[in-house]
Amino acid sequence: MDILPGGPRLTRLIARDFRNHVDLDLATTRRFVALVGENGAGKTTLLSAIANVLEGGHDPDSIRNGATEAKIEVELSNGATAVKTVKPTESDLIVKNSEGGIVRAPATYLKAFASGLSFNPVAFLNSDPKERAAFLLKTLPLTFEAAEVNAALGVPI
Repeated sequence: MDILPGGPRLTRLIARDFRNHVDLDLATTRRFVALVGENGAGKTTLLSAIANVLEGGHDPDSIRNGATEAKIEVELSNGATAVKTVKPTESDLIVKNSEGGIVRAPATYLKAFASGLSFNPVAFLNSDPKERAAFLLKTLPLTFEAAEVNAALGVPI
């Protein structure tokens, strides 16, 4: 059962002149990231920037007022990058693999990546306790031993 698919994960987001962000550069080494902030702080804008790259399409309204273009770059943990440039009349997407070569089918590549971004809570709840314990140990920054998790879940060691 695949609760949270493996594969590369997003490690960096750079957005220039995207909506209300002039120059945004966020990097993480964590498997999970929580976006927390007041209303209007830009949480949805960050998710929109990622979606803009992964889902394709053209949205000239994403260009910050006063700018001539918006640029969004996504870096993945496997070294691949995707750069989308949004201009008033067109958008360009360039995806490079971990060796720096241009990916010829960028939408297909990004769709495969995006499929690993989801979490299936029903699959988690329906999985057996050992699988849940293994998932939690793999994905969360827990500081206790596997035996403690198994004991808390009532799983014999």
